[in-house]
Amino acid sequence: MPTGPDLTVVINTRDRNRLLERTLHSLSQCDQPPGFRGVLVLENGGTYGAEAVVRAAPPHLCATYALCPKSGVSATRNYAVERVQHGLIVWLDDDVRLSPSVLTAYASAAAVVEEPGQGANPLVLHGPVGTGKTHLLEGIW
Repeated sequence: MPTGPDLTVVINTRDRNRLLERTLHSLSQCDQPPGFRGVLVLENGGTYGAEAVVRAAPPHLCATYALCPKSGVSATRNYAVERVQHGLIVWLDDDVRLSPSVLTAYASAAAVVEEPGQGANPLVLHGPVGTGKTHLLEGIW
């Protein structure tokens, strides 16, 4: 069975520290697939305290902080791609709550695309409305 790609979670934020704390807590409750490399939190357009939130994150998240000097989601995402350089990037907003299996689902879906005919193939997505099945498929398309 393939282990899947290296996986880095990237969270863009700006002046929403309480929401970021909640998202990091939710992420800390998630199962980590074998290729999990960590979390990169990018604060954009100025410093508003996200660095302290990242320092307080649970150690198993391997969370790092970076300040993106340019404002805007596009600039921040481009900055993240330059820093991560390889593997799967899972983009999260700073205000989400996650299902415990979401990272494993992304890694499994990416493994199916990278190694067709092996492992979890065919990939079957099942769950109630509103659990992110469409987002997952769009993420690997």
